[in-house]
Amino acid sequence: MAVWTTLDAAKKQVGVTTTAGDPDEVDLQRRLDAAEAIVLDYVKTPYDPATATPAQAAILESAILLELGELYGFRGDNLETQKRQAADGYLIPIVTAVLHRLRDPALG
Repeated sequence: MAVWTTLDAAKKQVGVTTTAGDPDEVDLQRRLDAAEAIVLDYVKTPYDPATATPAQAAILESAILLELGELYGFRGDNLETQKRQAADGYLIPIVTAVLHRLRDPALG
């Protein structure tokens, strides 16, 4: 279950108008959880919603919703027409730009 944003915010982000209990909500929630995990893994610093500043929370929520849009828009069902803006294994540039201030750079 996503911590940094809500299913309602996710629905607005991707333009979904399902009602509560719709089977499509399960898929959207799964993608939202994945987007959150991807973003939190990228920043490397464990942020706690209870102690995060409003700015940190806003940045994380924005990045999660942007990543959700990527996961929702590129579901693997039409690989010929899907052209990612990022190299394989990396986040799209807008997500990395949003997270730049929070990311703990890794050495290596």
